[in-house]
Order: sequence, then structure tokens, then C-alpha cells
Amino acid sequence: MFKKYSDEGLPTNRIEGLSDGVFGIAMTLLIFKIDVPDVILHGNINDQLAKKLFDMLPQFENYFLSFILLGIYWIRHQLQFKHIKEADRNLLWINIFFLVFVGLLPFSTGILMKYTGLEVAQFLYSLNLLFIGLALAVHWRYASKDYRLINKDLPKDYIKASSLLIYSVPVVFLVCCLIALFSPRASLTFMYLIPIMFAVAKFFEKRRKKI
Repeated sequence: MFKKYSDEGLPTNRIEGLSDGVFGIAMTLLIFKIDVPDVILHGNINDQLAKKLFDMLPQFENYFLSFILLGIYWIRHQLQFKHIKEADRNLLWINIFFLVFVGLLPFSTGILMKYTGLEVAQFLYSLNLLFIGLALAVHWRYASKDYRLINKDLPKDYIKASSLLIYSVPVVFLVCCLIALFSPRASLTFMYLIPIMFAVAKFFEKRRKKI
């Protein structure tokens, strides 16, 4: 008789290792989407370079925003695994789809850098971020539902607050997708709400712990 093995109770360290690697590569690739500007080697080269760099400000903004948003996703992913004590095959696949969209962000950021101000470019970028947010929300929902894979002593209030915060992210990016169809600049600006949301949540979390 063959012994029956279960895919329940899998360790999480290899999931975290793979995720860290994908995030590290994706965040590094972002800077390669910015090309060093060329200048004509006659006339006032300083003025030419200054103008070229000024014209590249939207690209630097896109790089900065993408890096910060990936950083936020990485932090939330790490915080989830602080409370997820084990994994199963379903969680593995949810995490893989999450990483699929993380790995795609350098491409959508590159499109946005090259075609800044175009509705299609901004919509694609917003949609990419939406799918990352949805995958991370599903990840937490699956792990935390009925304490399926998380620590049993985790307070319900914490689970509820964390869920509310992580579920709000896809909503923001869904709004960004819709706004992108009419005003790419407004859509990009609206994304700054995400870092603000997490900063405010962190502030109130620290304040609650002091009480």
C-alpha cells in the first residue's frame, strides 16, 4: 500500500523566497525603463542636458510611483505571511498569479513612460495595478477565512481592519482605470491616495496600541 501524502500544511518559506525574488527583479527592472538622454555635442551642452532631464520628469514620476506601489504591495505581502502559519496548494497558485502581475509591472510602466498622457497607456498601467491588488486581496481572504491558514489567536478586529484596508486598494485602482479613459493625468494623481491610505492606517494603528 502506498502512503497517502497531503498537500496541506506546506511551509511558507519557499513562497516568501520566490516572492522576494520576483519583487526584487521587478523593482530593479523599473530603472532600466529610463534611458540616459542624448545631447548634441555642440552648442550649450549644459542647457541641452538640463532641458532633456526636465522633459524626463514624467518618466521619473512614473518610476517613483511604481517603485513605491510595489514596495507597499511587498510590505503587505510580508505582513500577511507574518500571520500565515502554513500554506496549501490553492494558496500557492493564488500567490503565483499575484506574482504574474507583479512581474508585468515593469512592462506596463515602460508603456506609460513612453506614451505618457495617452489614455490606453494609463489604463493598462492602472489595470495592472488593479490585478495585483485583487490577487493580494484574494490571497488574504483565502488564508484568513475561518482561520484557514492563519494563527488561531489573531484577533478578529485585526483581521477585519486588515481586510478592509487590503480590499480598498483594488477599489482605488478600479476608479483609476475609469478615470484613465477621460483624464490620464487625474488617474495617475489619484494613485497617490494609496500611500496616503497606508500611512494613515499605520498612524491609527500606532495610536491604538498606545491606548
